[in-house]
Amino acid sequence: MIVGAGDLGLRIALRCAATAGIHRIWLAGRNPARGHVDASLIDACSVGAAVAFRHVDALDEEDVRALLCELQPHALVQCASMHSPWLLRESPGPTAEALLRAGFASELSAQLPIATSVLSAARRVGFDGPIINCSYPDVVNAVLHRIGIAPTFGIGNAGMIHMLAQSALRARGDRRKLHTLAHHAHVSMTTTSRFPVDPDMSTPRFFLDGEEHAPASVFAGARAIATDRRLNEITAAHAVSMIQSYLGLAPELSTSAPGVFGMPGGWPVMVARGAIDLDFPSGITRQDVLGFNQQAARMDGVADIDDDGTVHFTDRLCAELQPRWPQLAAPLAPSDSMLRYRTLHAAIRAEAM
Repeated sequence: MIVGAGDLGLRIALRCAATAGIHRIWLAGRNPARGHVDASLIDACSVGAAVAFRHVDALDEEDVRALLCELQPHALVQCASMHSPWLLRESPGPTAEALLRAGFASELSAQLPIATSVLSAARRVGFDGPIINCSYPDVVNAVLHRIGIAPTFGIGNAGMIHMLAQSALRARGDRRKLHTLAHHAHVSMTTTSRFPVDPDMSTPRFFLDGEEHAPASVFAGARAIATDRRLNEITAAHAVSMIQSYLGLAPELSTSAPGVFGMPGGWPVMVARGAIDLDFPSGITRQDVLGFNQQAARMDGVADIDDDGTVHFTDRLCAELQPRWPQLAAPLAPSDSMLRYRTLHAAIRAEAM
């Protein structure tokens, strides 16, 4: 069951429909007119899975709970948000520019409300399959963990970076074992192969057969790729590869993934039937990766996350937003995310009018 029949949800559904061993796919969203058409198109592309659309208000926990009880899926993929993470990049203007300069954490309130509703509903019905959150999992999964409803893992981000590094290495015939430490904040620099040389700036870390190599050397000769919605194709590929291995439909997978076990940032992992194990290169500890992710999160504008899930923002984000939108710079408690989103939405809409 895929909640959120937008661009990413449809790409994941298409790849699932082409996967042997998956027999039924439900797209769940709030637009029946579009959803039924999309489901029919994906069904026509399927190698055997039946694909159907079901209407759901993902912000209505009872609605989600009822649908889960009815369908009883083996896996739940949450990729809905209040607005697309591509919205600001596709909306030129001073408001979008200010929010983008502040860091992606300025949009956290757009990513958190639906994920909270869906995860809460799933935990209430005792759903025991894998729950995959695609909505800013580097931060959202950590927040949900602190309020007792952590997803199983996230997709994209660190996984995308791992796959891009594999592609660059494969093009040179380099088949050494790759470990990737990366965060959402590193995606743009990786897709453009423009890594900062400032030692105080966080960059992804790559290990080949246990030996660390600089990002520039890993991506030597690699061409920049699209930095628009087409990147969702890599996210979808990562999602489905992890789902396949976790459900036992594919061999064990070595990759990196965000929000594993509700931990912040991305983590190197091995995925096999019903299990995800952390897979660190030699000499690297869990505390090392945690500190690395905390440093990288500051590039997105996240300073800290309290035990109750309240997110505190960096001075840089606050300096950018406080003059015009002081509410957006204040610490964000999970229970306030919908109210905070209304402020964010109003700021974006005011410029569009």
